[in-house]
Amino acid sequence: MKQNFTKFLLFLLLTGCAVSNQSADRTQNHKLVYTVNAGSNNGGIVENTDFSTATTIPVDAVTGATKTGFNIGGHVAVPIIWGNAVESGLDVMVNNQTFKYADSVNEFVGNRNIWTTQLMVPVTWNFGFFKKSDPLGIFKIKLGWVFQFSMLNVKDSKYQLPLPEYFVSHFSSGPTLGISITPFTFNNGSKLGFYFDGYRGSKIYDDFYNSDFFKMPGTSYMKYGILYQF
Repeated sequence: MKQNFTKFLLFLLLTGCAVSNQSADRTQNHKLVYTVNAGSNNGGIVENTDFSTATTIPVDAVTGATKTGFNIGGHVAVPIIWGNAVESGLDVMVNNQTFKYADSVNEFVGNRNIWTTQLMVPVTWNFGFFKKSDPLGIFKIKLGWVFQFSMLNVKDSKYQLPLPEYFVSHFSSGPTLGISITPFTFNNGSKLGFYFDGYRGSKIYDDFYNSDFFKMPGTSYMKYGILYQF
């Protein structure tokens, strides 16, 4: 299903480029729209916390804490039809997490700190609203897919007992839903606004407590901040 959805999004993107190229010389409404964005985010690795199906693992065997991170990016939107657009670009997101292991039964005790840096390529279909002063809409709802490349820097702090062996999957993907609003317009036509994006994707981190046996592990984020539209 993920492969079919990915092919569909790529088809929309290619179709949008073709429509935009054919129409750009007839109307200014079909010009490419560029934005840059920067802000904060919460999320990263989604660890398993439900051990009700694993009788050999204590309920509080591992807990996690995530600090607020930061993200920056640049996007381009291709107008398609009825004021809607296909948008893509590149985002960089950084966050820091700490897993605390307290499992004397399985002999894993200590802390694991993980710095996660992710390069992300979103592909979204944007539904625009309130188009009187902006052909693509002042308010947008964005629905699509995110492709991620993740780099993990892992540091362990052990308390006499070792920590579980882990495995990293650098590539992941999943659905995204977001909104943006650009209420402020400058004399040169550029706009200032805000964005909020949510995501839930596939797993990038695997260990004794986050194996494929459990359904919860994956990746997720909520990112928000300020955007500037050229």
